[in-house]
Amino acid sequence: MNQKLNFSQRHPRFAALSREDQKFIDKFESAVLSEEQFHHEDHVKLAWLYLQLYPVCEVLERFSNGIKHLAKAFNNPELYHETITWAYVFIINDRINKMSQPDVWWRFKEANEDIFKWGHNSLIRKYYRKETLQSEAARKWFHLPDNYEFHFDFKS
Repeated sequence: MNQKLNFSQRHPRFAALSREDQKFIDKFESAVLSEEQFHHEDHVKLAWLYLQLYPVCEVLERFSNGIKHLAKAFNNPELYHETITWAYVFIINDRINKMSQPDVWWRFKEANEDIFKWGHNSLIRKYYRKETLQSEAARKWFHLPDNYEFHFDFKS
């Protein structure tokens, strides 16, 4: 099942990434990470790295396919959740575009601490009702935010 996706190494900007980041992407795309090596912060960093290389729509496809591939390698395909995956990609992309130095990981991490919270207090709960996130439909296809108590700030 360890079929390599290996798409990022061919990207011209891949060489500009640190060797550590290149290895991380390669391990993800090769599906050789274990569940213990791929937690929420790792998902965020990988989405951030992909957004350094590709436009957001391409990231949605590559990142989603990579996570599905990795979940299958874990023998646990139900780990993939499309609404959560896509929502975080959109949020990370939005935050990158609002930063003056979006290509510096530690600056991104420092400026966006809320993205790194997981579980009951995760950022995603601001945008989605619990029932939506727990639904099988939200696992299978992307749902727009439905927490209508949350007000979007279109001024920033």
